[in-house]
Amino acid sequence: MEDENSKRVFEIVDEMYQIFKIRKVDSNVMQILVKAGQALNDDQPAEIVAAKTVNGITLWTLSTKLNLGKEYDHKVLDMINELTKIARSGPYQWSYGVGNLRVQFW
Repeated sequence: MEDENSKRVFEIVDEMYQIFKIRKVDSNVMQILVKAGQALNDDQPAEIVAAKTVNGITLWTLSTKLNLGKEYDHKVLDMINELTKIARSGPYQWSYGVGNLRVQFW
């Protein structure tokens, strides 16, 4: 299961990177996705990478009122929802909840 989750998280992160690259989305969001890929490459658990990715994008989007665009909204939202499900699927127990925005890439 861990291997499947890692592969899926990588696929989602890569797809989001490609979408945001075409749209020329804020470089900070792109950096979050690069850090997610590096974390997966360093064998961090997929659930942790998924949580940090979702929280990082959410926090940046809220703090800058960044619009991720209309033409891919549903696709990006579906990918973020899938990352959230993966983040909650693993055996890792968050002390303050997986949705806490303190859980992110720095």
